[in-house]
Amino acid sequence: MLCGRYGVPFATFFGATLLGKAVIKTSLQSFAIVFLFWGGNLARVFALLESPNLGLAHVPVLAGLVSSLKNMLLAFDPSSSSTAAADHDTASDAFHASSLVSMVWNLVLMGMVAFFVVSLLDSLAVQELNRLEQEAATDVSMHYATPFPRGDAPPS
Repeated sequence: MLCGRYGVPFATFFGATLLGKAVIKTSLQSFAIVFLFWGGNLARVFALLESPNLGLAHVPVLAGLVSSLKNMLLAFDPSSSSTAAADHDTASDAFHASSLVSMVWNLVLMGMVAFFVVSLLDSLAVQELNRLEQEAATDVSMHYATPFPRGDAPPS
């Protein structure tokens, strides 16, 4: 939307966005996720967060959050779930509630994308209109331009 507002050419905007998102951001995210979950790195990160040197142990809310994240991520084993049948109804209800939220969120995102497409088309139409008006003004000024620069009359 800002591309049309500030007159940045779409090719420049899209090229920079593609380079930033597809090459730089995704590579860095992939590297961070692979590094974090490779070997015992996740346990080391939690040990660092729980160390008294970092200071999270002095903040009870953060210490509780780190502890619950550690328990959830390090102790998760889907094959050892013995209460899976009992939790099915609760999980199903949570899924339907979350699916309603995700459906609303998807509608909001689709609306934003539709607005972007409409504003992009509007910007392109305004650029084309300005180009046509400039060509028409140039044609008119060339048609009515006097062939004599000083306004002299042609010799009789």
